[in-house]
Amino acid sequence: MNDSFQLVRAIIRRKRKLYCFFLISKGESIANENAEIKADLTDACREARLAGEAIKRITCVEHDASGKPVCVTDRQSMVQAARGLLSAVTRVLLLADMVVVKQIVHIKKKVMSTLNRLETVTSFSEFVKLFSVYGSQMVELAHLTGDRQNVIGHFQIEIDDF
Repeated sequence: MNDSFQLVRAIIRRKRKLYCFFLISKGESIANENAEIKADLTDACREARLAGEAIKRITCVEHDASGKPVCVTDRQSMVQAARGLLSAVTRVLLLADMVVVKQIVHIKKKVMSTLNRLETVTSFSEFVKLFSVYGSQMVELAHLTGDRQNVIGHFQIEIDDF
């Protein structure tokens, strides 16, 4: 194998490892904060870690003293490992998204309730107080939706590097 191929392969291995680490650490963090899905999300993170390790083992390229590769990737094993990683990562993302959607729906209900209460205020001081609550809730909603977009944007920027 030529040097440029080896370099590309090394970059892909490093990126895969970073993505897996980032995703698994985020998933474990979300799992620890959400008891209702902790078991499922922890299991999905474990599967993703194992699948990532399987790909690492399969794609390792070491050379013996004469420069010949010691570890050669067989196509079928790589396909199975890639499918396993994709499945585990998809499961982590879906479970994490369930939590985010639940949080967004919850804050949306709070915002709607505050807006309904704003329509019935009878004094200016009550209006100012409720409007302040409304503003805080909108900031919380913006953070929830913005954080999700930042995660998506992080992956898009990294993918565009290739």
